[in-house]
Amino acid sequence: MDRRDFIKLCSLTGLGVASSQLTGSVVNEVKAQDADPNAPLFVIVGGSGGPDHMMLSAPVGNVTNSGGFVPNRDFAPGDIQTAGQNIIFAPPATIDANGQPITPVEQYTGYGQLLVDYASLATVIVGIDGQTNGHDTGRRVSSSGILAQNSPSLAAVYAAAVAQTKPLSFITNGYYDESQGTDVAKTRLGNGVGSLNRLIFPNKINAVADDDVPRFHTEETFARIMETRQARLDKMIANQRLPQLKDSMNLLYTARLGMTDLRRIVDFIPDDLGNGTVAQANMIAAAYAAGLCQSATISRGGFDTHGAGTDDTQRGNMAQLVAGIRQLFVRAEELNFADRLVVMLVGDFGRTPKYNSGNGKDHYPTTQTVIFDGRGRIPGGRQLGATDDTGRYRKVDPVSLQPSDSGVAIHHSHVHAWMRRELGIEDAEVARLNPLRNEEYLDFTAATV
Repeated sequence: MDRRDFIKLCSLTGLGVASSQLTGSVVNEVKAQDADPNAPLFVIVGGSGGPDHMMLSAPVGNVTNSGGFVPNRDFAPGDIQTAGQNIIFAPPATIDANGQPITPVEQYTGYGQLLVDYASLATVIVGIDGQTNGHDTGRRVSSSGILAQNSPSLAAVYAAAVAQTKPLSFITNGYYDESQGTDVAKTRLGNGVGSLNRLIFPNKINAVADDDVPRFHTEETFARIMETRQARLDKMIANQRLPQLKDSMNLLYTARLGMTDLRRIVDFIPDDLGNGTVAQANMIAAAYAAGLCQSATISRGGFDTHGAGTDDTQRGNMAQLVAGIRQLFVRAEELNFADRLVVMLVGDFGRTPKYNSGNGKDHYPTTQTVIFDGRGRIPGGRQLGATDDTGRYRKVDPVSLQPSDSGVAIHHSHVHAWMRRELGIEDAEVARLNPLRNEEYLDFTAATV
């Protein structure tokens, strides 16, 4: 029986309760194994559809390359901009995905401006051989480091290793969020405050914080219901003889936090939640500040640009995607956890270095990843890896990570092995159960530029 089926069964049998009502040594023992409260928040930010790496940190410009084609049409090599020690990037977007002008003072300031503002935290890895042109596989391998189906996202692996029993340990907003094999539940908050209030105030008809609203039951009746459910749960746990199922039951119960504890998140939600990735970031930051969350995903689609207008659409969508990263760091500063925030920006794959007959770009396996490390553990301001003037990845020396024709291709599995080590979970049981199977370890932290 998998976790999803188990949760469904518990719901059908009346076992879905709030864990703040639980007592007993088994439950307390599980809680005592929870994470260090200072463990970092880890967030994967995914561009669904395939962001154009040549509109990001592998730009060439509107010149005929060695392949005999022009990879980009609307900026010249001299327009390419820089940040940090050696990070390069295409000129910033001038319009958003809806065709509206973007100004520097507006919310969506773009990929390049994000790199300029947070260069000291950024490690850009270009020239990754994504090993696929398929959307599902691309999202999976970029998020998990593993090509095989059902492989868990690094965000799920991290949550399972560090804070398995937190009630909102792994919050997902899409992209790739498989958690199979990690014993951690993923939580989708949906439309944010509205859906959350239904969990916080289950006895209120309108599910709002106001005390003067109708209730399904009187407070006395609701308390008796909770006591009866608790008694039934205690009995079922005591009678359960299968260790694995008993452990799963205890994890489920402790993950279903009580209304009083869940209510803490409301204290950290800003008055203006925002929209899109900004709203996603605000909810994640609030959940982490409340001590309920350890990892999450942020996502935006629209990057599968096979037709005309591909460049503007790519840059406009990327501007709105990275607005979520910016908001994460803004809220992290305001809530005093900026030094405990690690963000990983990924995409399905890249786009072809030439335009198709419809003036769009098709799928291309070369891609990139960006890590923002608020802890200062990973040296920032660096761009590692390389592409040629056709946008194709170049092999690198496995020690120096400098381009080398006799070297190795950088794969997502190399990046994920490094990230597992940097997050301190490489030896966790859940990581060992989901091996990356690299022949070599690429140390992106030690690499110099």
